[in-house]
Amino acid sequence: MKLDDYQEIIIDQMKSNDTITDFKVTSEEDLTVNGFAAKQTEIHSVINKSINAAYQITFIETKDRFYQVIFWTTAKQMISSRGDLSKIVSSFREMK
Repeated sequence: MKLDDYQEIIIDQMKSNDTITDFKVTSEEDLTVNGFAAKQTEIHSVINKSINAAYQITFIETKDRFYQVIFWTTAKQMISSRGDLSKIVSSFREMK
């Protein structure tokens, strides 16, 4: 399995959740996180017909496994949180 395949599986699972509506992938970016291939996806949706939510999911592929670094907040808060979220993602280390 490749990183793109893993990302697609996880996003498809989110789309199939009955409590999530108006699902939109608003950005996708290829990254390198501490030497590992990564993809970062931002998603906006409505949860339980009342919460405008935003997710930032970073999918990271290491030699032996995949990882996800997931953040979610209100869509309004995502704009002001991006810098902090980027710092947190960049601190990822694989523990052995």
